[in-house]
Amino acid sequence: MTRWFDWVRERWMDCRFGLIYASVALSFTTFATVTYADISQVRSAFPDILQYVVLAVAVGTIGSTLLGYLHRKYQNPTDIRLANGPLFDQIRRIVREELDRDRA
Repeated sequence: MTRWFDWVRERWMDCRFGLIYASVALSFTTFATVTYADISQVRSAFPDILQYVVLAVAVGTIGSTLLGYLHRKYQNPTDIRLANGPLFDQIRRIVREELDRDRA
């Protein structure tokens, strides 16, 4: 029974992660088609939608990589500092007390 549960749980997580990627792809597709169809300057600069999509993917990839780098550089140290601080210790203590009370 536990193998079945583990297999189902793994497939559920695969589905959730796949949905995240699918939603990003769908959002990008919508963005590309709407901007290409509605903004005449884009159509005049890029006569073929494929050229526009290639440029948008390149700019989006570089921008996403830069944002990820900045997040890792600045946010992770902040998270670590908060997780090791006195407020988080107090929260951990309260949760531990509640769990111990529930088990008793």
